[in-house]
Amino acid sequence: MELQIGRIIRERRKHLNLTQENLAIAVGVSVPAVSKWESGSSYPDITLLLPIACTLNLTVDELLDNPGSLSVEEVPKLGEKAKRYFEQGDYLNGISFCQKEITENPHCLLLQYHFAAILINYLSVLDGSEYTLALQTAIAWLENATQIQEPVEIKLASYYYLGQMYLNTEEYEKAEEALKKLPNDIGLDFASSIALLFIQKKEYDKAEQFCQEKLYIDVNYACSNLAFLADGAYKTGDYEKSYDLSSKEVELLDLFKINSDKTIYALWQMALCANLLADEVRTSQCLNQMMNRIDALSDSPITGNALFEKVKAPTQVVSAEMSKYIVKDNLKAMIINNDLMDVQAFSQIQKRL
Repeated sequence: MELQIGRIIRERRKHLNLTQENLAIAVGVSVPAVSKWESGSSYPDITLLLPIACTLNLTVDELLDNPGSLSVEEVPKLGEKAKRYFEQGDYLNGISFCQKEITENPHCLLLQYHFAAILINYLSVLDGSEYTLALQTAIAWLENATQIQEPVEIKLASYYYLGQMYLNTEEYEKAEEALKKLPNDIGLDFASSIALLFIQKKEYDKAEQFCQEKLYIDVNYACSNLAFLADGAYKTGDYEKSYDLSSKEVELLDLFKINSDKTIYALWQMALCANLLADEVRTSQCLNQMMNRIDALSDSPITGNALFEKVKAPTQVVSAEMSKYIVKDNLKAMIINNDLMDVQAFSQIQKRL
């Protein structure tokens, strides 16, 4: 069967308003090479199919005009057929079924991911040669599945499972290489795998540093979410709820001994709410605590904190003294903008600022 790849490249390139030079630069070849592809006098090297497809916003199957390529809807259906073998304990025939479908659909990386995930789910009930076959087969399919560009969730999941499988085979360097492909804001189970990797390699210092850094990030994320919730409650007039949420933010920061301007602004929010609730005692308490926290600001929010001693704190843009000045200046402006100069507790704080 004559390949239509040249026609597809030409038509798709023009559809995207790309020149031959644009495409050549994107995939790292010469302009004459692109011209030969489009004229049909030569075909792209197989290693260039994925870069070309990505540049043209196509799948490799679409680029090759493969009439037998699977749709997104067909992949789960084949997955269900494969599961039936495993559910019945017919593991070898299940693996054979998967291998047959992949042979017939070699460019469908999504299918390889789905089949690999099925094998992984049944690894715990396999032993001996069946376990080894399933494990090695899953690894091979996951290696291929990491080449998926979209959806990115599948690509990341492929790296995650691949890291897990290499941990099982005690190939720690490969496991680390796979897990390092994951973004910093990974979920808990992803992070646990990386920590486990360091522990199994007996790199305990790295494990401790990684866990401390992840904990520090998670605490800050949690505080940001509490601040957003508190602001939402404040804007809808639920001042008691807003006060409580900001209080939780302060408690969380204090629990982990993080001394940052987050605490100061949370206390400010609490003072605003207490004032609107006509609670002079709580208003005064929050403002006084706020002033004490300003005086305690340091160059790093985790200076001297044993919980985060291995964390590489973000480089400070300004010194502690400049931070104090900025915070005080912001608070002065907020007192004026919120028409609080006539409220005794706030006017007293204004003088201290």
